[in-house]
Amino acid sequence: MGYKKIIVLLMLFGAFMNVLWGEAKLYEVRSGIIEYAISGGGNIMGMQSETDGKRKVVFDEWGTLQIQKEESVSTTMGQTIKTNSMIKMDNGTVYMVDPDKKVIIKQSLEMLGQSGGQDMLKMGKEMFDKMGGKKIGSSRVLGYDCEIWEVMGAKIWIHKGVMLKIQADIMGIKHTEEAVSVKFDVPINRSEFELPDFPVKTAEEIYGKDLKEKMPSRMPTQEELKQMQEMMKQFGTMPTH
Repeated sequence: MGYKKIIVLLMLFGAFMNVLWGEAKLYEVRSGIIEYAISGGGNIMGMQSETDGKRKVVFDEWGTLQIQKEESVSTTMGQTIKTNSMIKMDNGTVYMVDPDKKVIIKQSLEMLGQSGGQDMLKMGKEMFDKMGGKKIGSSRVLGYDCEIWEVMGAKIWIHKGVMLKIQADIMGIKHTEEAVSVKFDVPINRSEFELPDFPVKTAEEIYGKDLKEKMPSRMPTQEELKQMQEMMKQFGTMPTH
């Protein structure tokens, strides 16, 4: 899994959750074990793709301690790629397991802040507003009441801060993750958060000390995000309202 992709996912995840629930805790549920089914695929530029997989999320301490494990298989033009990833977040520190290099990448979420020292909560609110995130309705997933939020063409079903379902359509490729098993407020064994016995290194050690300098020093402007949305609309991936 590419490091830049991980950073983007963490920024979007952190921004959305901070907007909803503040920085004291991520969720309004103390602990949980959730299993998701992953599916998707589509046709882009004549190339047909299909993805199937599963993801498991275990969290405690209102979400400030959590681990996510994902296994998926993607097939494009007859070629198959298997993904096996593991990401742990422990009170502001992220551990990303790279099974190919057999190493664990350790990084503080502070790295994602702006060079001017802007805090993550403020950054998250600004990013969410600029992306046009808004609540569009409510529904249920596995019997749990959810708010439905929409941001940049993706719909997200949220129960007390916890994502139970997401649907996205990016450049003709559809992606869906939906909870198939949910357990809230249950005792969590500490062994659930154990990582493989790989050496732990910082991102700078692996990718170079100038990595932080290569990261964006500011958030995208409203105009830049608007241009991005207009480009995506031309591919038929963004809603027109």
